[in-house]
Amino acid sequence: MSDDDLEGISWDEFFEAFEENNLAMVYQEVTSGGEESRFAKLVSRDDA
Repeated sequence: MSDDDLEGISWDEFFEAFEENNLAMVYQEVTSGGEESRFAKLVSRDDA
């Protein structure tokens, strides 16, 4: 997927889809090596 395939949406649209799809965000603050992590993913709230 390239940037040309992406479509911008508003934050309101994002949060509406987030709620409609019952999503949660899972994230990691620190790596196992103690460094700042940028890992995050969206998952079903049923799986979180």
